[in-house]
Amino acid sequence: MKRAAPADLRKSLITAQDLAKAGVDFVVMPILNEQDRVALLAQQVSRLAGLLSDSAPADE
Repeated sequence: MKRAAPADLRKSLITAQDLAKAGVDFVVMPILNEQDRVALLAQQVSRLAGLLSDSAPADE
């Protein structure tokens, strides 16, 4: 396992704090390599987009 860069760790901690403040339950997972990072970030974006669309008021 390669050590994470301090800037990447700060971004991860800020994201975790923001999710916790918003009351969003989440699971912390280690990133195995750069390919894994890309895949997990894509999942994160997709899931957050889903949460946003679920919380948006429906047009009537």
